[in-house]
Amino acid sequence: KTEFKIGKDIPLTLTLSNGETVNLIGVIDRIDKADINGKNYVRTIDYKSGLASFSNEKVLLGLQLQLPVYMKSIVDDYAPAGVYYSKILDPVKDIDNPSENISKKYQLNGVTISDMDVLAASDRLLDGAGSSSDIIQAEITTKGEISKRSKVLTEDEFNEFLDNAEKVVIESID
Repeated sequence: KTEFKIGKDIPLTLTLSNGETVNLIGVIDRIDKADINGKNYVRTIDYKSGLASFSNEKVLLGLQLQLPVYMKSIVDDYAPAGVYYSKILDPVKDIDNPSENISKKYQLNGVTISDMDVLAASDRLLDGAGSSSDIIQAEITTKGEISKRSKVLTEDEFNEFLDNAEKVVIESID
């Protein structure tokens, strides 16, 4: 199944500061699941026809709440692996630049858990020192560490990110 309805397939209920509850509805375009080292991970992907650049700042401003709030609705059953936007435009290769890496243009835009096994499961090209992904925004340094250029969050940072998004939604409803 490539589309999941929030409020139907997946319940999403928020509790407001006054104790009232609100049921949210929406659509998750895609959910990928993976068992990595005995732990069940999930990533959510939202398809975009235009340019969509994911940022934590936009989440805190209430401008990009869909991905983290939808992820929050499913993390009780799974560990978060990442949240992403995916461009759905037809790829066009520039014939004047034949060496252009077109896959980088259509790379998933978002954040991933900073776990080497999750990164490797996200892209088989992340197979060791000095590797980089065409699928997610991640690189492994020549020392075998996650590059500072990678868009990653620790598990605690990711959970805080999800909690902050939920708070922004609740504050906007209150």
